[in-house]
Amino acid sequence: MKSPLTLQELKERFGYRSELFEKRERFSFSRWETGIPKGAITEITGPGKTAFVADFLKERPDERVIWIEESFSLFPLALEQRGVAPEQVLFVDIGRENSRELEWTLLQALRSQAFSIAVLYSEFEDSRMLRRIQLATESAHAATLWLRSTPHASQTSALSLRIERDPVTDERRPIRLRER
Repeated sequence: MKSPLTLQELKERFGYRSELFEKRERFSFSRWETGIPKGAITEITGPGKTAFVADFLKERPDERVIWIEESFSLFPLALEQRGVAPEQVLFVDIGRENSRELEWTLLQALRSQAFSIAVLYSEFEDSRMLRRIQLATESAHAATLWLRSTPHASQTSALSLRIERDPVTDERRPIRLRER
């Protein structure tokens, strides 16, 4: 009986190239050493998440951004006060907690490829919807920043990076990182 192949032998047999699977292009960001991944969803939770994103957008003045919320909580001039040009961001207020409309709006924006960054402020918990958003984000080669009060309950594979505020040091730290 033949002995089973090792993982390394399988990789060699099928021409596995790690650079295709382990490296993802990123938006540089001074407050986040590894940058924000393109083609992926980054979940950002805890206090200060909006300021964190505003600082990121300030460093990306040439990027077109869509900012979608179920019930608008952001005062757009607050972004301008933080150095983000108002013409850089398209604000969309869904007007109520309606995950179907939120998903449709975000998917249309990503499919249009008019936006390189999508900011989604929502507390939805639908993992299948999140997976559809992740596929559209990947296809558009955009970055979707998902702002939430608390981390998503399930350990979904659609997230590439979770950034959470450390309550002890008051700094942001990665909670989960997954490369595809």
